[in-house]
Amino acid sequence: LEDIDLQTTFTLQELLVSIIVIIGLYFSKALASYFHLSIDGLWLFRTLIFLLFISSLKTIPSILMERKIQFEKQILPQIVESLIFNILVVFLALKGLGVASFSWAFLVSAVASLPIYYYLAPWKIGFKIDKTVVKKILTFGTPYQLKSILGVFKDDFIKLYATKTIGLEGVGFLEWGQRWAFSPFRFIVDSVTKVTFPAFARIQEEKEVLR
Repeated sequence: LEDIDLQTTFTLQELLVSIIVIIGLYFSKALASYFHLSIDGLWLFRTLIFLLFISSLKTIPSILMERKIQFEKQILPQIVESLIFNILVVFLALKGLGVASFSWAFLVSAVASLPIYYYLAPWKIGFKIDKTVVKKILTFGTPYQLKSILGVFKDDFIKLYATKTIGLEGVGFLEWGQRWAFSPFRFIVDSVTKVTFPAFARIQEEKEVLR
């Protein structure tokens, strides 16, 4: 990877994420009214939308570690984030903050883990657009990401309908059931794919090794 590849990817990503965040925040109040969310629910929704931006800043360092098959490094900030989130959400819930506990826990844990990514995989943030790189990225990235986009429509948008018909509590049980039903599949497939994709990419020209 050249710096121009990383900078172009980062710039495109931040443009897309910024558009999504702005749209999400703009319509947040209307969506909260539609789903009858409390004020704490509204702020939780806004926090999760904002966290898309925070998460996007972790992408390049995370990818750099994946390309080098450094999963022992990549897991460290995730462990820190998980520990901070779970400890903080329980502590704040015991203090009586209710739904707001999740907002603070998500925000603090995400921000706290961000510098760890850049410490483990140093990369100087830069903004640049190169037409050749853009074409290369979109030619491969669009069909590759299409399965994820279709998955969102297939699995997640149905919950918007379900929220109006069975309520938030019903959607909570639906989400819980789906998570446990798919957990064996996700544990195996996601873990295998996460390792094999960068590993196979590195040896794609070595046919005998790949075989």
